[in-house]
Amino acid sequence: MSRRNIFALLLSLLALIFALQNTDTIDLHFLWWDFPMKVGFAVGVPFIAGVFVGWLSSWRQQKKLQKLQHQPEPGSPAALLASTQATTGKKKASWWW
Repeated sequence: MSRRNIFALLLSLLALIFALQNTDTIDLHFLWWDFPMKVGFAVGVPFIAGVFVGWLSSWRQQKKLQKLQHQPEPGSPAALLASTQATTGKKKASWWW
């Protein structure tokens, strides 16, 4: 297990402990609405949403990097093969297989 996963697990565990210990009801004011809710829920939902948005943006960035890494260098045999495949419309066996 990587340090990143251990840190994420530890942070999630601390957030869960916080949510379970803070069960007092508060009034949450947003624009013209008032919501009575528990403190743990008021803090936990934005935390989970932030974790999800962070994971989603990280995943998207990784996909972009993978796509850039798979593009052949211009002028290389792989780039020439890719251009012929794009013009003919069918995939051929790569030159190194």
